[in-house]
Amino acid sequence: MITAKRNTLNLSKIARSRCYLAIIFSTIIVVIASFLVSGNLAARNVAILIGVSDYRDAPLRTPTRDVDEIAEALRQIGWSTNVIKNPTKREVIASLKDFRAVSLQLSSNDIALVYFSGHGFQLGNQNYLMLGGEHSTFNSARASSLTSLDIIETLASSDAAKVILLDACRTPPFDPRNNIMLSQGLLQITAPSNTVLGFATAPHATALDGNEDISPYAKGIVFGLQNSRSLDDFFRSVRRSTIYATGGEQVPWEASSLLKDYALYSSSTSSVSPTDGSSGMSQLTVITQKREEIAQSETATLDQQQNQLVEYILEHIRNVSLRDIYIWDDRLADERDRRDFLDTVIWDHQNQTAAQFWGNLGESLVSGVLHPSCRAGGTLKHDCGDYDRAIYLPMNAKIAYKINTLSYKLGGRTDGLARMYEDGIYVKKDYLKAYDLYLEAKDRDGGKGTWSDYAWTDVNRLAQRLLTALSADIQVDGDFGANSCAALQSFIGKANCGRMISRGDFERLLRAAELI
Repeated sequence: MITAKRNTLNLSKIARSRCYLAIIFSTIIVVIASFLVSGNLAARNVAILIGVSDYRDAPLRTPTRDVDEIAEALRQIGWSTNVIKNPTKREVIASLKDFRAVSLQLSSNDIALVYFSGHGFQLGNQNYLMLGGEHSTFNSARASSLTSLDIIETLASSDAAKVILLDACRTPPFDPRNNIMLSQGLLQITAPSNTVLGFATAPHATALDGNEDISPYAKGIVFGLQNSRSLDDFFRSVRRSTIYATGGEQVPWEASSLLKDYALYSSSTSSVSPTDGSSGMSQLTVITQKREEIAQSETATLDQQQNQLVEYILEHIRNVSLRDIYIWDDRLADERDRRDFLDTVIWDHQNQTAAQFWGNLGESLVSGVLHPSCRAGGTLKHDCGDYDRAIYLPMNAKIAYKINTLSYKLGGRTDGLARMYEDGIYVKKDYLKAYDLYLEAKDRDGGKGTWSDYAWTDVNRLAQRLLTALSADIQVDGDFGANSCAALQSFIGKANCGRMISRGDFERLLRAAELI
């Protein structure tokens, strides 16, 4: 798809992943590190990760890799972790008992996180997390399984924030002759106080296993840990990454009763094991350092900050795996695709005004996706963007805020900053400010440019998103038609419905939703 340059994510054009029948259910939990019971709790955020691949009748491909990848990402940001692979139920219960003792020592500013990867199923009003071995009958599987209630009760008495993550391709490997009627997916359950329950997909829906070494949800968790500062940012990043990886087929879901937002970075920083013999540092360490240099460069000039950002982005593109470059027509990315991304960033840096450059990149940092320029006749055409190719652009929220604020001050795009206020990324959520920023784009290009074309759809989408949160059955498509108008009037009474929801009606909607 070729379009005028505007970096947004088109979910309808993302490669689709399918589960293999033998591994339809993969569940992940990150629990708390049992080995910390007698140790120094300097690293206040702790996790235990359980991965189960060893099922006799339907072994799974990704769970033991999932827990390794997530544990490494957690350690990079100062967490203490314990990884358990293919345990027996007795071993898991012992680890959870130790973890409970750890969790009771945590404060109200800490996080205790539980993650499980393996087969799972629901029956009646309970979710079961299957451990490995032979499960020839349903009763034997149920007897050797954990339940979500087991995890919840383990953490119940802790003052810390409780995070339980379940990544499930949830088709249990039972002999079909057992004739057990199991419901599809996992059961929706209510989060106890100061707890968030994260599921790889919506209740009663199936998750996808994907075709990579780790599951789409596990990959999203790693992405979220590498690119988020808080739990709120984390779940937003996980959702965006998983949707992207599955072509919109899998949308992670959470039930939360958290009392506040929590920092993901622990008070102590764990050491990083070198993985690059030439530098003594892992690629993630190098990227993280560059990201922090940009975030902390308060005294650098505008040109210096721009050069730092370009250097960071180019290094990320040079080092990213070709598997992580998305191509719509299902062909594998090659080095020419990588070159197109590099040349696009270099051309934009050299030829765009400061306002254009900061504005376009600022919006990309919020959406998390970068698109190259169009390729036609063997050359790049920099007056349009190619939405059929995309690459993740990891960055932290502080940098995104700085860049989008600079864009705004320089007279550039406003939609990146608007989205940050809409979603509460680094700033306090402010829907009315987001509305004004989206609409301000019309004034900035005189009502005749690309920004104006999108301003009214951005405003309408913002209102539609709020209406769906109020249980309205409408599409969030930016077109404020008859269904959206009727939904709006059901909450605020008579409304002046037109091409775009008015500011007055939007403010009335916020008041009806008790958001102002």
